[in-house]
Amino acid sequence: MAAIAIVSCSDPLGPLIDGKPYALARINGQPVPWTSPLGGSITDGSIKLDNDSLAERQEGFTNGGWTFSGRYTLRFGTLIIDYRPGWQPGFGPLHPVDTFFVSGNGLVLRETGFLAPVDSIVRYYARP
Repeated sequence: MAAIAIVSCSDPLGPLIDGKPYALARINGQPVPWTSPLGGSITDGSIKLDNDSLAERQEGFTNGGWTFSGRYTLRFGTLIIDYRPGWQPGFGPLHPVDTFFVSGNGLVLRETGFLAPVDSIVRYYARP
């Protein structure tokens, strides 16, 4: 008996499983590169799954950038990346665990706890 796998083209997490990166397209509704009202610019970014257990998140700035890997979990409508034990505050992702929500043809990460005029930063990663 032959086994057949059916993959839906509408599965928003499908391209991640193939190792194709979701590119950072918008921040707070504005296109990337994005300049924060507090100063500094984010020039690029991406998320991709490297294999069955590791994800990679990358962001570039006008003066450098970072890349962090962590174990991931796919749950209904979410991608959760846990950067521990290597996560350090002040470099890389803001938190040791990020939860991305599936929205349309991409992934959304909302980070809170910033000072006015920016109380949150919402990143949208577009499907490849």
